[in-house]
Amino acid sequence: MKEKVRNGNRKNWPSLFAEEPFKLDINNWIKIFAIIWIMYLIMNTINPITKIVNNAELNLLTGGNFIDTTIILLKNILYFTILSLGVIWVAGIEGYKKLYQKFRFVDILLVFFYSILYIIFIGAGAILIEFIPNNLGIEANSILETVQYISFGKNNIVGIYELFLVATEQLSSILIFLGVYSIVLSKLAKRPKLGVVVVYLVSSIITGALMTTPVNRGLINNIIMYGIGQIPLFFAYRRTRNILIPIFVVFILNRILSLLLLYLVL
Repeated sequence: MKEKVRNGNRKNWPSLFAEEPFKLDINNWIKIFAIIWIMYLIMNTINPITKIVNNAELNLLTGGNFIDTTIILLKNILYFTILSLGVIWVAGIEGYKKLYQKFRFVDILLVFFYSILYIIFIGAGAILIEFIPNNLGIEANSILETVQYISFGKNNIVGIYELFLVATEQLSSILIFLGVYSIVLSKLAKRPKLGVVVVYLVSSIITGALMTTPVNRGLINNIIMYGIGQIPLFFAYRRTRNILIPIFVVFILNRILSLLLLYLVL
């Protein structure tokens, strides 16, 4: 499958190799999915790493120090770095670079446009989960959600933490999107329209499920809310070929909401 991408048009289906044939076979996609899954388990199960980070978060809630802040920030920096190195190991540095097309002026407008779409889609997901019985999910508040409303200084710390968290989540999501596309479209080559629907459906379900954490429980709720919310972010990547766009959409909206709430609290 050959894709031609011009500077002004990136609407074709995305791949790690935007101007070359697909080079990742099923075995390599399995490696990438395995890396995503292993990192997800490490960061969201009880183990020495998460115990250290949880203690640092508790310390930050009651004051904390430089070491606690460093531990908290290093968690997601390492998460993003290891996942990126995994992609480089499988696809090569040139393949990894293809996820970050050159930023264009029009992309600033696209961030605004897809931010509106994201709000609409995730709002629709939030409305739908109101019809899900409460026993399917358990509400819990992250320690850092509380910390960010203590002061502007701690809000900034949480902001840096969220930047790398969002970057990791979107890198994982876009890789899943690309992998599902590669697998599904090869099986449904004669029915491309059906293939497109299946790609978005399966990718959104998987990425929504991966939003389930010890804090953000409720698998069905997450699939509905975050799965639907991820769809316009897939649109954003498909349109721009730049993973920074969906990262900026989520991060900027989260920061605006957090700062508004902090302003109201203080």
